[in-house]
Amino acid sequence: VDATPRPTWARGTGNFKRIAIVGAILLALGGTAAGGGLVYWAFFSPAGLAADELKYLPDNCQTIASVRVEQLLASKAYQELKGELPEGLKDWDKNVEKFVGIPVANVDRLVFGGSFGGKDGEMLIVVRTLKPTSADEIKAALKNAQFQEEKAGNTTIYKQMFGPSFAVPDKNIVVFGIKADTLKKAIERDKKPELSDGLRAAMKEADFSKTMAYATDFKEMLAKSKPADGLTMGFNLNDYIDADAVESSSGSLACGTDIRFNTVSLCKDSATAEDSRKMADGLMAFLKRFKKAPDGTDLKPLQEIITTWESSTSGAKVKGGMVVKTEQVGKLIKESKKAEEKGKKTFQKVGQAIGQQ
Repeated sequence: VDATPRPTWARGTGNFKRIAIVGAILLALGGTAAGGGLVYWAFFSPAGLAADELKYLPDNCQTIASVRVEQLLASKAYQELKGELPEGLKDWDKNVEKFVGIPVANVDRLVFGGSFGGKDGEMLIVVRTLKPTSADEIKAALKNAQFQEEKAGNTTIYKQMFGPSFAVPDKNIVVFGIKADTLKKAIERDKKPELSDGLRAAMKEADFSKTMAYATDFKEMLAKSKPADGLTMGFNLNDYIDADAVESSSGSLACGTDIRFNTVSLCKDSATAEDSRKMADGLMAFLKRFKKAPDGTDLKPLQEIITTWESSTSGAKVKGGMVVKTEQVGKLIKESKKAEEKGKKTFQKVGQAIGQQ
Protein backbone atom coordinates (compact mmCIF):
# COMPACT_ATOMS: atom_id res chain seq x y z
CA VAL A 1 0.00 0.00 0.00
CA ASP A 2 1.36 3.38 -0.97
CA ALA A 3 1.80 5.40 2.24
CA THR A 4 2.91 8.59 0.49
CA PRO A 5 1.76 11.61 2.57
CA ARG A 6 -1.08 13.58 1.03
CA PRO A 7 -0.08 16.73 -0.86
CA THR A 8 -1.49 20.12 0.02
CA TRP A 9 -4.09 20.10 -2.75
CA ALA A 10 -5.62 16.91 -1.30
CA ARG A 11 -6.20 18.58 2.03
CA GLY A 12 -7.91 21.70 0.79
CA THR A 13 -11.34 21.74 -0.80
CA GLY A 14 -13.50 19.01 0.70
CA ASN A 15 -15.08 17.47 -2.39
CA PHE A 16 -11.86 17.62 -4.42
CA LYS A 17 -10.15 15.87 -1.53
CA ARG A 18 -12.76 13.12 -1.45
CA ILE A 19 -12.46 12.25 -5.14
CA ALA A 20 -8.67 12.23 -4.96
CA ILE A 21 -8.66 10.05 -1.84
CA VAL A 22 -11.11 7.63 -3.46
CA GLY A 23 -8.80 7.27 -6.41
CA ALA A 24 -5.76 6.78 -4.19
CA ILE A 25 -7.47 4.15 -2.06
CA LEU A 26 -8.73 2.26 -5.09
CA LEU A 27 -5.30 2.26 -6.54
CA ALA A 28 -3.75 1.00 -3.34
CA LEU A 29 -6.22 -1.97 -3.48
CA GLY A 30 -1.79 -0.70 -4.93
CA GLY A 31 14.69 3.27 -18.26
CA THR A 32 14.10 6.08 -20.56
CA ALA A 33 12.06 5.25 -23.65
CA ALA A 34 14.57 4.75 -26.46
CA GLY A 35 13.35 6.76 -29.39
CA GLY A 36 10.04 8.18 -30.56
CA GLY A 37 8.59 4.77 -31.42
CA LEU A 38 8.65 3.54 -27.82
CA VAL A 39 7.24 6.83 -26.52
CA TYR A 40 4.39 6.58 -29.01
CA TRP A 41 3.75 2.97 -27.96
CA ALA A 42 3.66 3.91 -24.28
CA PHE A 43 1.06 6.62 -24.90
CA PHE A 44 -1.20 5.16 -27.54
CA SER A 45 -1.10 1.36 -27.35
CA PRO A 46 -4.18 -0.52 -26.08
CA ALA A 47 -2.46 -0.62 -22.68
CA GLY A 48 -1.97 3.17 -22.68
CA LEU A 49 -4.17 6.18 -22.10
CA ALA A 50 -6.22 7.70 -24.91
CA ALA A 51 -4.79 10.77 -26.62
CA ASP A 52 -7.70 12.96 -25.53
CA GLU A 53 -7.16 11.96 -21.89
CA LEU A 54 -3.42 12.75 -21.88
CA LYS A 55 -4.06 15.94 -23.83
CA TYR A 56 -5.75 17.64 -20.87
CA LEU A 57 -3.19 16.78 -18.16
CA PRO A 58 -0.67 19.39 -16.93
CA ASP A 59 2.88 19.64 -18.27
CA ASN A 60 5.61 17.98 -16.21
CA CYS A 61 3.36 15.57 -14.34
CA GLN A 62 5.13 13.53 -11.67
CA THR A 63 2.24 11.08 -11.34
CA ILE A 64 -0.47 9.83 -13.69
CA ALA A 65 -3.14 7.40 -12.50
CA SER A 66 -6.44 6.07 -13.75
CA VAL A 67 -9.52 4.30 -12.42
CA ARG A 68 -11.80 2.52 -14.90
CA VAL A 69 -15.03 3.09 -13.01
CA GLU A 70 -17.33 1.09 -15.27
CA GLN A 71 -14.96 -1.88 -15.13
CA LEU A 72 -14.72 -1.60 -11.34
CA LEU A 73 -18.48 -1.47 -10.78
CA ALA A 74 -19.05 -4.47 -13.05
CA SER A 75 -16.39 -6.66 -11.38
CA LYS A 76 -17.45 -9.58 -9.22
CA ALA A 77 -14.93 -8.53 -6.57
CA TYR A 78 -16.56 -5.10 -6.16
CA GLN A 79 -20.09 -6.53 -6.19
CA GLU A 80 -19.18 -8.87 -3.32
CA LEU A 81 -17.24 -6.29 -1.30
CA LYS A 82 -19.27 -3.11 -1.69
CA GLY A 83 -21.49 -4.01 1.26
CA GLU A 84 -18.42 -4.48 3.46
CA LEU A 85 -16.80 -1.11 2.74
CA PRO A 86 -15.93 1.00 5.82
CA GLU A 87 -18.36 3.79 6.71
CA GLY A 88 -16.13 6.46 5.20
CA LEU A 89 -16.17 4.74 1.80
CA LYS A 90 -19.69 3.36 1.55
CA ASP A 91 -20.95 6.49 -0.18
CA TRP A 92 -17.90 7.03 -2.39
CA ASP A 93 -20.04 6.91 -5.52
CA LYS A 94 -22.35 9.62 -4.18
CA ASN A 95 -19.34 11.76 -3.23
CA VAL A 96 -17.95 11.40 -6.75
CA GLU A 97 -21.29 12.50 -8.18
CA LYS A 98 -21.45 15.48 -5.81
CA PHE A 99 -17.99 16.53 -6.92
CA VAL A 100 -18.24 16.09 -10.70
CA GLY A 101 -21.96 16.59 -11.20
CA ILE A 102 -22.01 13.41 -13.28
CA PRO A 103 -23.76 10.17 -12.21
CA VAL A 104 -21.19 7.45 -11.51
CA ALA A 105 -23.17 5.17 -13.83
CA ASN A 106 -22.11 7.52 -16.66
CA VAL A 107 -18.38 7.56 -15.79
CA ASP A 108 -16.12 5.36 -17.88
CA ARG A 109 -12.76 6.42 -16.47
CA LEU A 110 -11.13 8.92 -14.10
CA VAL A 111 -7.59 10.03 -14.98
CA PHE A 112 -5.50 11.91 -12.41
CA GLY A 113 -2.33 13.74 -13.41
CA GLY A 114 -0.12 16.30 -11.75
CA SER A 115 2.90 17.30 -9.72
CA PHE A 116 3.43 18.03 -6.05
CA GLY A 117 6.22 20.61 -6.16
CA GLY A 118 5.47 24.11 -4.92
CA LYS A 119 2.79 25.20 -2.50
CA ASP A 120 -0.21 23.50 -4.09
CA GLY A 121 1.22 21.59 -7.04
CA GLU A 122 -0.52 21.22 -10.36
CA MET A 123 -3.29 18.58 -10.50
CA LEU A 124 -6.08 17.94 -13.00
CA ILE A 125 -8.70 15.20 -13.18
CA VAL A 126 -10.06 14.09 -16.54
CA VAL A 127 -13.45 12.37 -16.53
CA ARG A 128 -14.40 10.31 -19.57
CA THR A 129 -18.15 9.71 -19.73
CA LEU A 130 -20.01 6.83 -21.33
CA LYS A 131 -22.72 9.10 -22.72
CA PRO A 132 -22.29 12.70 -23.87
CA THR A 133 -22.65 15.38 -21.19
CA SER A 134 -22.73 19.17 -21.17
CA ALA A 135 -21.68 22.07 -18.95
CA ASP A 136 -25.35 22.95 -18.37
CA GLU A 137 -26.07 19.44 -17.05
CA ILE A 138 -23.09 19.59 -14.71
CA LYS A 139 -23.98 23.06 -13.41
CA ALA A 140 -27.56 21.93 -12.81
CA ALA A 141 -26.29 18.93 -10.80
CA LEU A 142 -23.96 21.16 -8.73
CA LYS A 143 -26.95 23.09 -7.41
CA ASN A 144 -25.30 25.40 -4.87
CA ALA A 145 -22.18 26.21 -6.89
CA GLN A 146 -21.62 29.63 -8.42
CA PHE A 147 -19.46 29.96 -11.52
CA GLN A 148 -17.65 32.64 -13.45
CA GLU A 149 -16.99 31.96 -17.13
CA GLU A 150 -13.63 32.39 -18.85
CA LYS A 151 -12.59 31.44 -22.37
CA ALA A 152 -9.67 29.13 -23.18
CA GLY A 153 -9.55 29.03 -26.96
CA ASN A 154 -12.95 27.76 -28.07
CA THR A 155 -13.64 26.12 -24.69
CA THR A 156 -15.37 27.77 -21.72
CA ILE A 157 -13.91 27.32 -18.23
CA TYR A 158 -16.37 27.49 -15.34
CA LYS A 159 -14.51 28.86 -12.32
CA GLN A 160 -15.54 28.49 -8.68
CA MET A 161 -14.21 30.61 -5.85
CA PHE A 162 -14.49 27.83 -3.24
CA GLY A 163 -14.38 24.70 -5.35
CA PRO A 164 -12.86 23.11 -8.42
CA SER A 165 -13.20 24.70 -11.82
CA PHE A 166 -14.21 22.62 -14.83
CA ALA A 167 -14.42 22.60 -18.60
CA VAL A 168 -16.09 20.37 -21.19
CA PRO A 169 -13.69 20.41 -24.16
CA ASP A 170 -15.43 17.40 -25.72
CA LYS A 171 -18.90 15.90 -25.35
CA ASN A 172 -17.45 12.88 -23.49
CA ILE A 173 -14.56 14.64 -21.69
CA VAL A 174 -14.81 16.85 -18.58
CA VAL A 175 -11.68 18.29 -16.92
CA PHE A 176 -11.58 19.46 -13.28
CA GLY A 177 -8.91 21.36 -11.37
CA ILE A 178 -8.52 23.42 -8.20
CA LYS A 179 -6.39 25.94 -10.11
CA ALA A 180 -8.29 27.48 -13.01
CA ASP A 181 -4.96 28.69 -14.48
CA THR A 182 -3.68 25.11 -14.66
CA LEU A 183 -6.87 24.05 -16.39
CA LYS A 184 -6.68 26.94 -18.85
CA LYS A 185 -3.04 26.21 -19.76
CA ALA A 186 -3.78 22.54 -20.44
CA ILE A 187 -6.72 23.36 -22.74
CA GLU A 188 -4.94 26.15 -24.60
CA ARG A 189 -1.87 23.96 -25.14
CA ASP A 190 -4.02 21.71 -27.38
CA LYS A 191 -1.48 18.86 -27.51
CA LYS A 192 -0.11 16.11 -25.28
CA PRO A 193 1.82 17.38 -22.22
CA GLU A 194 5.57 17.58 -21.77
CA LEU A 195 6.59 14.66 -19.57
CA SER A 196 9.89 13.64 -18.00
CA ASP A 197 11.87 10.66 -19.30
CA GLY A 198 11.33 8.98 -15.92
CA LEU A 199 7.55 9.20 -16.13
CA ARG A 200 7.56 8.03 -19.74
CA ALA A 201 9.60 5.01 -18.69
CA ALA A 202 7.15 4.27 -15.87
CA MET A 203 4.18 4.65 -18.24
CA LYS A 204 5.79 2.16 -20.62
CA GLU A 205 5.62 -0.42 -17.81
CA ALA A 206 2.10 0.51 -16.66
CA ASP A 207 -1.03 -1.17 -17.99
CA PHE A 208 -3.78 1.44 -18.07
CA SER A 209 -6.22 -1.08 -19.52
CA LYS A 210 -6.55 -2.55 -16.00
CA THR A 211 -9.15 -1.43 -13.48
CA MET A 212 -6.64 0.85 -11.72
CA ALA A 213 -3.15 1.85 -12.74
CA TYR A 214 -0.50 4.45 -11.95
CA ALA A 215 2.94 5.65 -13.03
CA THR A 216 5.19 7.88 -10.90
CA ASP A 217 8.54 9.59 -11.47
CA PHE A 218 9.92 9.41 -7.93
CA LYS A 219 13.26 10.93 -8.85
CA GLU A 220 11.61 14.04 -10.29
CA MET A 221 9.16 14.27 -7.39
CA LEU A 222 11.89 14.14 -4.76
CA ALA A 223 14.17 16.48 -6.69
CA LYS A 224 11.49 19.18 -6.63
CA SER A 225 10.20 18.56 -3.12
CA LYS A 226 10.56 21.34 -0.57
CA PRO A 227 9.87 21.46 3.19
CA ALA A 228 6.86 23.71 2.52
CA ASP A 229 5.15 21.13 0.29
CA GLY A 230 2.18 19.23 1.68
CA LEU A 231 3.78 16.06 0.27
CA THR A 232 6.82 16.33 2.54
CA MET A 233 5.00 17.25 5.80
CA GLY A 234 7.64 19.89 6.54
CA PHE A 235 10.65 17.66 5.80
CA ASN A 236 13.07 17.84 2.90
CA LEU A 237 12.76 14.27 1.65
CA ASN A 238 16.10 14.47 -0.14
CA ASP A 239 17.79 14.51 3.29
CA TYR A 240 16.25 11.11 4.12
CA ILE A 241 15.67 9.21 0.87
CA ASP A 242 18.10 8.21 -1.88
CA ALA A 243 16.22 9.62 -4.85
CA ASP A 244 18.49 7.76 -7.26
CA ALA A 245 17.68 4.31 -5.83
CA VAL A 246 14.16 3.81 -7.22
CA GLU A 247 13.81 6.28 -10.05
CA SER A 248 10.25 5.53 -11.11
CA SER A 249 7.46 3.08 -10.44
CA SER A 250 4.21 1.83 -11.92
CA GLY A 251 1.48 -0.54 -10.87
CA SER A 252 -1.89 -1.92 -11.83
CA LEU A 253 -4.79 -3.60 -10.15
CA ALA A 254 -7.23 -5.80 -12.04
CA CYS A 255 -10.61 -6.47 -10.46
CA GLY A 256 -12.43 -9.57 -11.64
CA THR A 257 -13.46 -12.59 -9.61
CA ASP A 258 -10.33 -11.91 -7.56
CA ILE A 259 -8.00 -8.91 -7.37
CA ARG A 260 -4.58 -9.03 -9.01
CA PHE A 261 -1.98 -6.41 -8.12
CA ASN A 262 1.29 -5.92 -10.03
CA THR A 263 4.03 -3.35 -9.61
CA VAL A 264 7.24 -2.47 -11.46
CA SER A 265 10.06 -0.34 -10.05
CA LEU A 266 12.86 1.04 -12.21
CA CYS A 267 16.09 1.40 -10.23
CA LYS A 268 19.42 3.05 -11.00
CA ASP A 269 21.22 -0.27 -11.53
CA SER A 270 20.87 -4.05 -11.14
CA ALA A 271 22.45 -4.10 -7.67
CA THR A 272 19.94 -1.57 -6.36
CA ALA A 273 17.13 -3.53 -7.99
CA GLU A 274 18.19 -6.73 -6.22
CA ASP A 275 18.43 -4.87 -2.88
CA SER A 276 14.93 -3.46 -3.42
CA ARG A 277 13.54 -6.91 -4.19
CA LYS A 278 15.09 -8.32 -1.01
CA MET A 279 13.63 -5.45 1.03
CA ALA A 280 10.14 -6.10 -0.37
CA ASP A 281 10.41 -9.84 0.25
CA GLY A 282 11.74 -9.18 3.74
CA LEU A 283 8.80 -6.90 4.54
CA MET A 284 6.36 -9.60 3.46
CA ALA A 285 8.15 -12.19 5.61
CA PHE A 286 8.13 -9.76 8.55
CA LEU A 287 4.38 -9.14 8.24
CA LYS A 288 3.68 -12.88 8.30
CA ARG A 289 4.90 -12.99 11.90
CA PHE A 290 2.06 -10.83 13.20
CA LYS A 291 -1.10 -12.60 14.36
CA LYS A 292 -2.96 -9.42 15.32
CA ALA A 293 -2.71 -5.70 14.66
CA PRO A 294 -2.33 -3.27 17.60
CA ASP A 295 -6.08 -2.56 17.45
CA GLY A 296 -6.84 -6.27 17.80
CA THR A 297 -7.62 -7.02 14.12
CA ASP A 298 -7.02 -10.70 13.31
CA LEU A 299 -4.35 -10.64 10.58
CA LYS A 300 -4.77 -14.22 9.38
CA PRO A 301 -6.56 -13.06 6.16
CA LEU A 302 -3.65 -10.68 5.51
CA GLN A 303 -1.15 -13.49 6.02
CA GLU A 304 -3.05 -15.59 3.48
CA ILE A 305 -2.82 -12.72 0.98
CA ILE A 306 0.91 -12.20 1.59
CA THR A 307 1.68 -15.85 0.76
CA THR A 308 0.77 -15.12 -2.89
CA TRP A 309 3.47 -12.41 -3.17
CA GLU A 310 6.04 -13.05 -5.90
CA SER A 311 8.96 -10.88 -7.01
CA SER A 312 11.75 -10.93 -9.56
CA THR A 313 14.47 -8.74 -11.05
CA SER A 314 15.67 -8.18 -14.59
CA GLY A 315 18.57 -5.78 -14.83
CA ALA A 316 17.55 -2.55 -13.08
CA LYS A 317 13.87 -3.56 -13.03
CA VAL A 318 12.00 -5.06 -10.04
CA LYS A 319 8.64 -6.75 -10.53
CA GLY A 320 6.24 -7.78 -7.80
CA GLY A 321 2.69 -9.00 -7.61
CA MET A 322 0.05 -10.86 -5.66
CA VAL A 323 -3.41 -12.34 -6.09
CA VAL A 324 -5.98 -11.28 -3.52
CA LYS A 325 -9.08 -13.43 -3.15
CA THR A 326 -12.26 -11.47 -2.58
CA GLU A 327 -13.22 -13.54 0.46
CA GLN A 328 -9.87 -12.73 2.09
CA VAL A 329 -10.47 -8.99 1.73
CA GLY A 330 -13.99 -9.44 3.12
CA LYS A 331 -12.64 -11.27 6.16
CA LEU A 332 -10.01 -8.60 6.76
CA ILE A 333 -12.60 -5.81 6.58
CA LYS A 334 -14.89 -7.66 9.00
CA GLU A 335 -12.04 -8.26 11.46
CA SER A 336 -11.10 -4.59 11.25
CA LYS A 337 -14.69 -3.56 11.96
CA LYS A 338 -14.80 -5.87 15.00
CA ALA A 339 -11.61 -4.35 16.36
CA GLU A 340 -12.93 -0.82 15.73
CA GLU A 341 -16.18 -1.57 17.55
CA LYS A 342 -14.26 -3.10 20.46
CA GLY A 343 -12.07 -0.01 20.60
CA LYS A 344 -15.13 2.26 20.75
CA LYS A 345 -16.62 0.28 23.64
CA THR A 346 -13.31 0.40 25.52
CA PHE A 347 -13.10 4.15 24.95
CA GLN A 348 -16.65 4.61 26.25
CA LYS A 349 -15.90 2.58 29.40
CA VAL A 350 -12.77 4.61 30.10
CA GLY A 351 -14.69 7.84 29.54
CA GLN A 352 -17.45 6.75 31.91
CA ALA A 353 -14.93 5.75 34.56
CA ILE A 354 -13.20 9.12 34.33
CA GLY A 355 -16.56 10.90 34.47
CA GLN A 356 -17.49 9.12 37.72
CA GLN A 357 -14.34 10.23 39.50
